[in-house]
This record gives sequence, C-alpha cells and structure tokens, in this order.
Amino acid sequence: MIFNEEQEKNLLEAIKAELAKKALKCVKNITEDLLPVGGAVQMNMKSMMTRKLGRIQIVNRVRNGKVQFNKKVDVMGKGYKLLGNGMVVKMTPTEIRKRARGAKIGARKRKFEMAQILRKRAMSNARLFGM
Repeated sequence: MIFNEEQEKNLLEAIKAELAKKALKCVKNITEDLLPVGGAVQMNMKSMMTRKLGRIQIVNRVRNGKVQFNKKVDVMGKGYKLLGNGMVVKMTPTEIRKRARGAKIGARKRKFEMAQILRKRAMSNARLFGM
C-alpha cells in the first residue's frame, strides 16, 4: 500500500491517539491496584505538588525547578503511622516516645554535622579566596 504524506500523517496521529488511550487505561488499572481499599485518587488542584491516595498524601519537594523526591505522608496527623501496605494505624505510646527521643538525637546530630560542614567550608573559602 502506498500512502501520500497527508494519509501517512493522519494514520500516525490515529496510532498515537490509540496508544495514548491504551497507556492511560493501563496506568489507571495499576494505580487502582495500588490504592488502599476504598481510596481514590484525588488531584489537589490548588497545588499540583501534592497527590492524595486515600489517607496517604504524596508530597513533592521542588528545589531549583526540579522535583527532589516524592515523600509519602499520612494525613491522619500526630500519633499515627503509615504501614508498608498503605494502612494508617495508631502508634503505641512507647513508640511515640521512642520516635520523639530519636528525633531529638537526630536533630542534635544534624546540628553538629552542619556546624562542621560550615566550619570546613569557611576554612576552604578562606584558603581559596583569601578571605
């Protein structure tokens, strides 16, 4: 079969449209399988940086115009944790206490590490630029 340019262009557009429909259908099926029971994908139109999957919210951090990571956050609030299978469950008081202590230790560690980084950077700048 021989096509002229216009027929070939129309055929390619029809093929692309059909492939796009099939891809959308596959993505929709996959996301429905990933959702927790009774959850639905709800796009937050105010800020396209967050997506909500049932009681889980996927938050993007954007720096310099690039998405750095997609972080899953439970939207139930304090005292709840997000399990691997997507369920949100209440934490025990001991787990809350252990996490709070761990957070304090981690914050202190990050503070000292950042101080060391800044100190070394200042020394390096002084050596390079004679400040």
